[in-house]
Amino acid sequence: RMEEGKHEGKKEGGEERAKRVFVSGAQSTVGKSTLCMGFIGYLISSGTYLPTEIAYIKPVTQCEEVQLVSKWCHKKGVDQRGIGPLVFYTGLTREFVTGQVDETAEDMKRKIVSAVEKIEKNKKLVLIDGIGYPSVGSVIGVSNADVAKVLNAPVLIIGRCGASFGDAVDNMNLNLNWFHTYKVRVIGAIFNKVPTSKIDELEPLLRLYFEEKRPEK
Repeated sequence: RMEEGKHEGKKEGGEERAKRVFVSGAQSTVGKSTLCMGFIGYLISSGTYLPTEIAYIKPVTQCEEVQLVSKWCHKKGVDQRGIGPLVFYTGLTREFVTGQVDETAEDMKRKIVSAVEKIEKNKKLVLIDGIGYPSVGSVIGVSNADVAKVLNAPVLIIGRCGASFGDAVDNMNLNLNWFHTYKVRVIGAIFNKVPTSKIDELEPLLRLYFEEKRPEK
């Protein structure tokens, strides 16, 4: 539920901030951006928010080409920033480790915070699209968990079905533990790309496991 992703705190003068939700994936191409479109589309069609009350941003990316989600948001009248301010270009991590990058991790995180604060002005909700899997960017100190933490944004994890129920749970636990190591709150998980033939089998098992074995997470 997006209302549970409320960013705690107020701006100067007591003005309420927009709710922030960080959408992370268990792996690349798991469907984070597509689900962001789905969330936004539902929130608009259900009358929960107006298009002008929502923003979308992908503050860290490996792609410098305009993606479908940005084009879709523009068409729907939703403010968006699909590229940057931090781009993981080829060779960045090597250059960072060998001291060839002038910026520090803190400099990069300040840019991200500034970009989110700019796009969320006069909004009620901002969806922050992560990059790859949770630890991407850890080499330079700007992993998904680092970004979510500096933004004080709770996380929604998009997981994969995998080869079996056990594989799905194992992979999700791996991702959950990464965020919990950084003391970042995870508000929920969605298992995407589940074959229709497996939904009836997997859904009750997944609910049972997480409700009984990891209710606090």
